[in-house]
Amino acid sequence: MGADSAIHIEHPDGDVVEPLAVAKALRAIVESEKPDLVLMGKQAIDDDASQVGGMLGGLLSWPQANFASSVELKDGGKAVEVAREIDGGLETLRMALPAIVTTDLRLNEPRYASLPNIMKVSCLPTCFQPASRNPRCPAGPRNLACDARARPAPTQAR
Repeated sequence: MGADSAIHIEHPDGDVVEPLAVAKALRAIVESEKPDLVLMGKQAIDDDASQVGGMLGGLLSWPQANFASSVELKDGGKAVEVAREIDGGLETLRMALPAIVTTDLRLNEPRYASLPNIMKVSCLPTCFQPASRNPRCPAGPRNLACDARARPAPTQAR
């Protein structure tokens, strides 16, 4: 598995990028690139929310499988079969493409690229897109105000 191109979404330093904003930015890219399968990690380095994959699936109305430990294309590339670990063993899901799959750490054994392949990849194009380029993907923080001093009114016992 490899990539022939890459898209890097940039946002201003200091902005807090929330999962919904990331999902909206990815939706804009998925709608323009039209992939059949979107593979995503389940975790980010700054939090452990596991929300972006589900939000992206909801925004696109695509089927999704979370925490995949194996992924296999079926029906000549028209469907995907995903196995995931659950408390009782393995659960197998089969979905028509296009679909979203979030991965688990057991999905793939890491492989290390050879130096000639690394040199070939350095020539491939990378598209840098500012998040502000698409008005449907707000990357900035939400402006929420919260007054932590206000207490709810006491309830009366009946």
